[in-house]
Amino acid sequence: MSVSSLTLGALLLLLQQPWQTAHGARVQVMVTSEWDNLNLRLYLRKSFESCAPRLLAEHSVEHHFFMGSPEGAQAEVAAAQEAQTFHDIVPLGGPDSDTSASGFAVAQGIFKVLQEPAARAVRILRGMAWLLKERADFEYVVQLQDTSFVQLPRLLAQLDAHAHPLLALGRLSTDTPLTYGAGAGDEEPCETCELDPVHERVCIDRTRSVPGGMEFRGCIVAALRCCPGAAAGGRSCSVEELTECVSTAQSTAYPAAVYFGTTVAPRWPHGAAWALGRGVAGFLGENALDLKIRGMPDILMGFWLAGLEDVHFVDLPAELFAAPPVGAGAVAGAGAGAAVSAAAAAAVEEAFAGVDGGCRVEGTAVVGGLSPEHWALHFDVESCEMRCD
Repeated sequence: MSVSSLTLGALLLLLQQPWQTAHGARVQVMVTSEWDNLNLRLYLRKSFESCAPRLLAEHSVEHHFFMGSPEGAQAEVAAAQEAQTFHDIVPLGGPDSDTSASGFAVAQGIFKVLQEPAARAVRILRGMAWLLKERADFEYVVQLQDTSFVQLPRLLAQLDAHAHPLLALGRLSTDTPLTYGAGAGDEEPCETCELDPVHERVCIDRTRSVPGGMEFRGCIVAALRCCPGAAAGGRSCSVEELTECVSTAQSTAYPAAVYFGTTVAPRWPHGAAWALGRGVAGFLGENALDLKIRGMPDILMGFWLAGLEDVHFVDLPAELFAAPPVGAGAVAGAGAGAAVSAAAAAAVEEAFAGVDGGCRVEGTAVVGGLSPEHWALHFDVESCEMRCD
C-alpha cells in the first residue's frame, strides 16, 4: 500500500496546528447515490436548501452527489440533463449499483465478499480523492446515503463539540463478527442447553478440520437451521446430511476469512451518515487506489480507519440517530432493483411511530432508510425537520 503524506510529516504538522472548530469550518457534504434515485436526490436538495438559513453564518457548506456510470443510453441522457440543471453531480465512473450485492441486504451481507468492487465503496474513495483535488481547502466531510436525511445544523453542532482533524463521527459498531451464525440472536444455543450429540460431534470435527468462516456456535446455528432434530419437533439428519449442510453454511463466510484475515471487524460507523476530519478523509483519498473495496462498505470503513493512527472516534448519541440496522435489508427507493425487507421496513416505521407511540425522528441529526414516500409525508420544509405527524 502506498502511504499518504498525510499520515507522516504533513499529518504531524497538521496535528500541531490549532484546529478550527465547526464555527467557520469548511464542510463538504458527500452523498453517494444511484442514478435511479432521482426522487431521493430532489428531496435531499430541498432539505439542504431548507437547512441552509439555519446554519451559522460562518459555516461554509457545499454538497455534491457522487455517482457511478449511468447504464444505458436513456440513463445517460437523463444523467446529463440532471447535471446541467443542478450543477451538483460528480460522475466518478465505476458501477452504478452492485450486480451481486443483494447479499448486502441480509444478515450474511455483513461478511459478504464480492467478485467485483462494491459500488458505494468505490464512490466513497473516489469521492475523497476528488475532494482533495477539487476542494482542497475542506476541513470536514459529511457522507450520507441517498436514503438518509441529515439535519445539518444539528450535525455541525456535533462537529463543533468534537472538532479534530482525525475525527471519525457516526453511530459506531464494535466487535462485529465476520463469521457465519454469530449474532444470530434467539437462534444461538444457550450456554447451559444440552446440545444434540450429532450436532455437537459434527461441529467439533468441522471447526477443527476446516477453520475459518464459522466458529463452533455458528456451526450449531447452521445445524439447527437445517436439522432441528426430533426433540424440537423437526426431522433428524444423518451425519452425512448434517456435514454437507454446515459445510454449505461455512462456505458463505469463508471468503471473508481469507479476504479480511480476521473474524472480527474493527470499529466502523453506520453508513447512513458519518463525518470525517480532514486528516482521515485525506488519508482515504490519497490511498483510494490501494484500499480494500470488495466488501460491505460499512464494514470496509472499519478496515480503512484501522490503518490510521490515533483516529478520534466519536459515537453519535442514539437519540440523534435513527436508521435501520446494517444488514436489515434494502428500503423502497434504494435503487430500482432493491428489495424491501420486512426488517428494514419495520425499523423505519418504528422510528416514526416508536414502540410506545413516541416519535424517534424528531430532534435527530440523522434519519436513515427513507423512501420518497417518507419524505413526502414527514419532511417539514419550514423547520428542516422530520416529523411524525
